[in-house]
Amino acid sequence: MQIPNYSEIEALPVTEKVAVGLNMARLQNRAYSTLGKVYLLLDEQFDREDSGKPRAERRYVTPTLAKVGVHEKTAGNASYAARMWRDLVRPGHITEAEYDKLSFGLCYAAAMVMSAKDNKRVLAAVEVADWILRNPDEAEQDFVSLRKDGITAAEAAIAKQKADAEKIAADLAAAVAKEIAAQPKAATAVQPTAPVIPPTPAPAPTPTPTPPVNDALARVRAENAALIAAQSAPVPVSEPEPIVTESPVAPPEPTPTATESPVAAPEPPAIVPAPPKAVTEPTPFTAPDRTPEVLAGIERLELAIASLSADGQMAAWEKLTGLMGRLVNSLEASEVAA
Repeated sequence: MQIPNYSEIEALPVTEKVAVGLNMARLQNRAYSTLGKVYLLLDEQFDREDSGKPRAERRYVTPTLAKVGVHEKTAGNASYAARMWRDLVRPGHITEAEYDKLSFGLCYAAAMVMSAKDNKRVLAAVEVADWILRNPDEAEQDFVSLRKDGITAAEAAIAKQKADAEKIAADLAAAVAKEIAAQPKAATAVQPTAPVIPPTPAPAPTPTPTPPVNDALARVRAENAALIAAQSAPVPVSEPEPIVTESPVAPPEPTPTATESPVAAPEPPAIVPAPPKAVTEPTPFTAPDRTPEVLAGIERLELAIASLSADGQMAAWEKLTGLMGRLVNSLEASEVAA
């Protein structure tokens, strides 16, 4: 068969160009399948004739074809076609005409799926032949998928679609969860946070407050001392008043007559005063000691008042001074209640 060159193909009409392409594809398949037959026959002949020779003196198919101009890779690829003839045509699983339609890719995939090395699934020769006859167009992809994943190409496509859908759903759920988790953080960021009072450091020298602060603190402390002294003083107990009853009025003495003798009036009953009620003396008040935390808080407040007064912030100073007075009164009142 004469193979046309480029200029000859260029001059052909479309239908004849397509016919040339079809003939060349068939010729390529037939060339590959024929090369597979040649490879098998040479291999078996060399085994018979060189069986008694040392390994170094034996003949092999690929080097023999390479010596006459066949590319080593082309000769090596023909070994897969040779195996299809040996495993599928000779046992009668497929015919020679069906074998001649096999491409290199299908022969390679079939040979690999029949191998037990690193395969997810291994097919027997009869299963490979049946698969090729039932699905000639999908057989090559199925063999590759069966070897790699243990499922057909269609099943692998469905599994991939399912995995892709699950990944999309997982990514969407993660994005939604991330957005929800970020919302409270954003809301918290704009909310003012209460100042954290650090632990009381070692006592430092207290700066001398300005005269207004000294007057205010002296007044507050004097009021607090007076309040505590008034609350801790004993309550005076008044003496019980005696119970006084009215004395009976003596009747007028009758004028004695000649016939009657004067009669003495009866003595009134003696009045016994009631015993005084027992009075329990009040327990003298002892103010509990303030805790170091309370003293430290008052001391920090005094320093804040002194700082405001020194900076000339009188309005804030007056407000904070009043707040300190109420705080001290509240603390001491709670101590009195305790």
